[in-house]
Amino acid sequence: MESAIAAGVHVLAAALAVLFYVNRARALRKPVTDERLAEAMSADSLSGLLSLVLYGVGLWRLFGNLEKPLDWYTSHPLFWTKMGLIGLLFLLEMPVQYVLFPLQMQKARKKPVRLSEAKARLARSFNWVGVVVICLLIPTASLMARGIGHPLALASNAKPACAVQRILETRCMTCHSTTVHLGGLDIQAGAHAALVGKASAQWPSETRVVPGAPEQSLLYRKITGTQGEARGARMPMADKLDERSVEIIEKWIREGAPSCSP
Repeated sequence: MESAIAAGVHVLAAALAVLFYVNRARALRKPVTDERLAEAMSADSLSGLLSLVLYGVGLWRLFGNLEKPLDWYTSHPLFWTKMGLIGLLFLLEMPVQYVLFPLQMQKARKKPVRLSEAKARLARSFNWVGVVVICLLIPTASLMARGIGHPLALASNAKPACAVQRILETRCMTCHSTTVHLGGLDIQAGAHAALVGKASAQWPSETRVVPGAPEQSLLYRKITGTQGEARGARMPMADKLDERSVEIIEKWIREGAPSCSP
């Protein structure tokens, strides 16, 4: 429910931000009348408030673990494309605010507000480029959220076993490596060899991965939180796996847990 609310607010704020960005640019067109300037400053104030909502909710979704863990995002190329576009948007906003922010201060102090055609042209030009960037940002964020282009999705399409190996390497190796082998598990030397058909070092009666049987596999039960109190905590300990990763692992086990190697 929390993630649905955050997503809804994010989408609504993004749509309104585009509207006010466009209105601000249109209001700055020639000739710059008092009425158009007032409209531009109003749109500027509203777009500023919406930016706070957008970035605030964005950070909440990113660090709040509402949908996917942080490392899922940071391993996605489109995440960094999105961050680059956001950075570019900040840079494009600076000339606009160079023109409009002093006017907002003058208005707050109840002083006369005037804008030259040259400054209006400067703000308008950068504003329209900002609109283009926002129009690129929205589909980029949408594609990223759906996992399109994510290394896990690409590996899964090519070979599900390789997607599983990547999940284990990015989410599990921190605690289950040659140097830090919690629970007696080391997947650094070879995850497949350490898991498939191997008994747990902590609970010898449990098999880490039973080919063809996810429900009997300790790995699957640990990542879904169905291991029971007698079998320790849910894994990974920091953040649970996203649904897509769990589905990939379940499918891999159900299909016989093959190796990623040829």
